[in-house]
Amino acid sequence: MARPGPERRPRPPLARPPGCSHRGPGGGGGAAAGVGAVEPLNRVRRITAERMAASARSVARVTLLMEVDMTEAVRFRGQLATEFERRQGARLSYDAMIARASAIALGEYPTSTPSGRRAPTASRPACGARPRSTLASP
Repeated sequence: MARPGPERRPRPPLARPPGCSHRGPGGGGGAAAGVGAVEPLNRVRRITAERMAASARSVARVTLLMEVDMTEAVRFRGQLATEFERRQGARLSYDAMIARASAIALGEYPTSTPSGRRAPTASRPACGARPRSTLASP
């Protein structure tokens, strides 16, 4: 059930500085043209609006939440944090650790599908090459 949000008040039209004749992008007056004024979009804005609307209609809206035990990741980060910060000049984030672990897993299992089965048309490299599996680069 959605919670009611704060009441929104309409903003007053923006005043132009004295002597300013600029009417804004596309030649329209925007808020200065008056409340409720509607002007046709120029070609670029119309096409942009159409494509943004099409994108919003076609993109799946999905949120996935999972509970994950990060105890080992916290311990591992604690071991690496000082050395990583000294070498890289930045703090080691959990996002970076997860991204690196994902890249390693995808390198080691390039033909896996989300269901865990091997993809029928993909094949592993014949040379048996494996990616480096260290978190911090030297």
